[in-house]
Amino acid sequence: MEDDSDNPEDENVTITFGDEEKINCSKCLLMKKSDYFNAMFSSGMIESHYNMVEIKDVEADVMRELISYIASDVLHLTKESVYCITAGACRFQISSAIELCCEFLRDNLCHNTCSSTLECSTLYHLKSVLKLSKRHMQHYFTKVCQTEDFLSIQVATLRSLLQEKALNVESEIDVYYAFEQWIDADVENRQQYINELSKYIHIEDIIDPSIELNMLPEFKYLHITKNGILQRLENNKDQIRRKYRQVPEDLFCVGLQRFDESSQSFCFDPVIYKIDMTKECGILKDNVITTMEDVLPNVEGHGGYSVCVNGQDIIVSGGEPKLGKNTWNLGVYCYNTFTKKWRKLTELQSPRRHHASCAINNCLYVIGGYGRFRVKLNSMEKYDCDEGKLKYYNKVT
Repeated sequence: MEDDSDNPEDENVTITFGDEEKINCSKCLLMKKSDYFNAMFSSGMIESHYNMVEIKDVEADVMRELISYIASDVLHLTKESVYCITAGACRFQISSAIELCCEFLRDNLCHNTCSSTLECSTLYHLKSVLKLSKRHMQHYFTKVCQTEDFLSIQVATLRSLLQEKALNVESEIDVYYAFEQWIDADVENRQQYINELSKYIHIEDIIDPSIELNMLPEFKYLHITKNGILQRLENNKDQIRRKYRQVPEDLFCVGLQRFDESSQSFCFDPVIYKIDMTKECGILKDNVITTMEDVLPNVEGHGGYSVCVNGQDIIVSGGEPKLGKNTWNLGVYCYNTFTKKWRKLTELQSPRRHHASCAINNCLYVIGGYGRFRVKLNSMEKYDCDEGKLKYYNKVT
């Protein structure tokens, strides 16, 4: 790419910000990278007649980093700085920097960052990040609510969350406790919102009528007693009603054996289909969401790999792509249905096919199956997704 800063006709602009800090930058680069500066210097504004621009209400570190990026195409981001730099990139309309910030936010999305990322993406209309952080919040609501990040969200964000029907909670009591913890984090300033927010707590879904009264928790921010809740449930026990929170579920087909009419034989499609349950033939070519060719190359037939689900992740492990030819897949691969990306988790210590696998408490268990020379295995391997550690158990009894 041609460096406009080397153009002899290019002018340098002095940008003043912070405590009278000054940095020189190429006007051509500023106009090329930033729609904000392009409009400033090409629309006849007073700044276009001078080689000095004063920027107010921007943190010095943010302005310094953005000017450095404009000059070098290198943007330094950390989990602490990304939100301020995103705000600055949006203010100055630096589209390439905005995309780098979005990529960083997506790649670093977790329980501890989800709340801040959701608010940032909502404020600056970062659609791809907003969709991803919202799905993460919905699916992992009870875990996200246990983080310090959640306790600092704005009332508008909490209001929107409490109205969500797709929150993945076992009981409405989880929603109430999230609301209570948020109030408790700053009672003096947040108690004014109790009446407004409490109306989004669906009392009818909190209590299982079979739970004894002395086992029920107290609800200090609801204007109803435990006896009152039980009485309301008793009065409505004969009514057929649908709970407010309804977690959406998707059904997937991982790999498909199909009949090829042209060759009059069965062949294997190494793809993942999303099944549309509203149609008579739910598995359609248009519903392919990803291929497994990169993680399971040259699969002939089923291959004996195993599939399980862990939250939003589809995990594919083991298998022998070409049965009987000693071509083993030791990899354990994960497809994130939120980010639409594959990643490798680990490698199995023992080659195995036609084994069982399951995920419990964010740990993957790979059990039994057949190994080399068709030896039946009674071993197990456990992979801790949180710690990234694999443990081998020689004999399962």
